[in-house]
Amino acid sequence: MYRCDVGLSLAVLLLLTRIRIITVVFRFRALIALVALTALSLALPVHAQECVCYPTDVLFTSPFGPLKGLRFVINVNGSEITGFGAETSLVIPETPVSLDIHVDSWLGIPLNYNYHYALTQYNKTMPIYVNIPAAELIITPLSASGMPLTTLALINVTCDNHFVDLGVGPQVVVVPIPSSGSIMCNITGYSYGAIARKGVILTMEQSGQVVPITLTIPVSGYYIPGVGFVPTSTFILLAVVIIIIIILIVILSIEYASWRGRVGPGGPPRGYRF
Repeated sequence: MYRCDVGLSLAVLLLLTRIRIITVVFRFRALIALVALTALSLALPVHAQECVCYPTDVLFTSPFGPLKGLRFVINVNGSEITGFGAETSLVIPETPVSLDIHVDSWLGIPLNYNYHYALTQYNKTMPIYVNIPAAELIITPLSASGMPLTTLALINVTCDNHFVDLGVGPQVVVVPIPSSGSIMCNITGYSYGAIARKGVILTMEQSGQVVPITLTIPVSGYYIPGVGFVPTSTFILLAVVIIIIIILIVILSIEYASWRGRVGPGGPPRGYRF
């Protein structure tokens, strides 16, 4: 009996010892986790204070204003950003920054311009203007008689076999000049079935210049005040319609006069059949 009690006491003592060891281990692990979380919470504000960034706008312009339809690649301290359009915004760290800009293409037409900018604490908040050489086409469609086709001509513009612009009447198109030195543009005009084409080569010497283009479409007509330009075919059709209306009025007037002569001035008698 005494041996049984001693064995039971030893078993209980061993069990309590294991429980204490497990409790100590869990407390130690909890202490380690608490220390790690405290260190992380103290490190995060320091890191956030060290990483101070500021926004910078990059604007792509020409001598005639913003240039849309661009594809560009910007390298900021080794990190590349690809964008489209006439502008973009960057978030740059507050350190000396090396900014490399590659203007790849415009409406699918290769341009291949490269620009380098060094940002410091003195110019970090200023917008970056990327100036691209360009010329401005002013297209004026005229009839064969020299009358302006303000609303009667469809103008299509392509450059280096890429679609650029489509509109009715006079058009103004800003065309960037590639780094290769030149670009070929073709202008086509349509009006009442007649077609006219004209080509122009833009070079670096024409950058910043206005290039007027007069496109004469072989369609003839007349200018009617208050109406505008009327093609000859439409004018002839209109004249034929007016003549037919006049003939019908004359015929009806003659028939009416003849009828009045038969029935007399007092009108037809009762029972008169027409």
